Amino acid sequence: MSGVTLNDLFLAAFSGQPRNHGRLGREARRYARKISMRFAADLPEDHHEEIFDEAFAQLWSMPERLTSETTPLKLFRKAVLLAIRAVRVSYTPPGQRTRTYKAPPAFQVAADDVGRIPDRETIEA
Repeated sequence: MSGVTLNDLFLAAFSGQPRNHGRLGREARRYARKISMRFAADLPEDHHEEIFDEAFAQLWSMPERLTSETTPLKLFRKAVLLAIRAVRVSYTPPGQRTRTYKAPPAFQVAADDVGRIPDRETIEA
């Protein structure tokens, strides 16, 4: 192991230093895939590649990457999460939710309509 981390590769890329382009892409793809499989396991295989492409493009357009307030790895994680959302939105049919929920949303009734909605006994009668 050479001791060069993904964070170091991103720092070199951001500052214009010489770096191993193939290794940066390979390690970034592996890291993005771990995150996308955790948060978007229901997506088809080809969408995970698109998530990586979108995340890499979003990372390079982030102005925060030029400051040292956050690490490049945190920025890339943020970009991957934003890319998951963007890919989901672009492939979800109109009228369907883009986020999955463990339980369906609770049925809600406006306060004015509470007296007008019949209860179970009234409907059965």
